[in-house]
Amino acid sequence: MQKSSENKKTRTKAANMVEAKHTAQEIALIPLNQIIPSIYQRPTHPTQVANIVKSFDEAKLGTLTVSQRDGNWLLADGAHRLNALRILGYTHTACLVLQNLTCADEAEFFRKQDDDKRFL
Repeated sequence: MQKSSENKKTRTKAANMVEAKHTAQEIALIPLNQIIPSIYQRPTHPTQVANIVKSFDEAKLGTLTVSQRDGNWLLADGAHRLNALRILGYTHTACLVLQNLTCADEAEFFRKQDDDKRFL
């Protein structure tokens, strides 16, 4: 019983040590031809894009994540879905738009998103 109590205290202490980050964000309809890949993106796998196209379901698409920086829409997450949408003939898509991030902030956001997906 004591061990469980100690674990709870450790988890609570660790949670309190995590610094909250707030990023200005909004949902917007963005033209696909204006979304450009970021330098930190992994290569897109054609097979994965083809699989998305083959079994495409708009209800499961979700939103792409872009960063609005220097007058550009930089893709932070969703490269395979973006390519599939282009193949399917879409011209616009709903995006989560992050604002006021540096390139390093964007890369960290992308890395964190990928880490979080492994636990969902």
